[in-house]
Amino acid sequence: MHRCPIGYYEEIKRICDKYGILFIADEVMTGCGRTGRFLALEHWGVKADIITLGKGLSAGYSPLAATLVSEKIIQTIENGSGVIMSGHTYSGNPLSCSAALAVQNFIKDRNLLVNISTLSPILFEKLNELVSLYPFINEVRGKGYLIGIECTPPEQSSAEAFTNLMIQSCKEEGLLVYPAGSGIDGRSLSAIIIAPPFTITLDEIDLLLERLKRALTV
Repeated sequence: MHRCPIGYYEEIKRICDKYGILFIADEVMTGCGRTGRFLALEHWGVKADIITLGKGLSAGYSPLAATLVSEKIIQTIENGSGVIMSGHTYSGNPLSCSAALAVQNFIKDRNLLVNISTLSPILFEKLNELVSLYPFINEVRGKGYLIGIECTPPEQSSAEAFTNLMIQSCKEEGLLVYPAGSGIDGRSLSAIIIAPPFTITLDEIDLLLERLKRALTV
């Protein structure tokens, strides 16, 4: 939920390369197109050595996760034992793999990443209007369809309690949002995440905003 300084990922990558440290990226939530690119790191032109994927890989239809590795990692293994000791009972489950393949083909065939890149600025603009409408909202930030709304809870309420109140209010309006910690320590501020489906339309974005406004009027 924190905003990274300009050049942050590029600098981290430079430091890792300089000292021979592997750059490992957790893209379980951000990967598979959620931010408008297949991998969020693509926004900064940075390539990780190891990347973890999940969630959007099979869109929740069947549990599946994956690990992507760079050619450098593969060559190191090939030049060594040549063996990857990562066998698990349900590895390569055919149902999960089939579901993931169908999901990824659906995203590709319907150009859904283009849909995200086209409509997400509109969604951002509409969500940013909330900052002036609700004094407790500090900032709206994110990329693509992974957007955080950071709030300062009332003095009589803890950050966790206020986040839970927003989530419950949204649920009562038929809107599901995701809880998140925020602030310097990740606890002092309230936050929720707006993460609509890749197929959301302009009309549905308007519906999302209508329900969110009603929910936030608590």
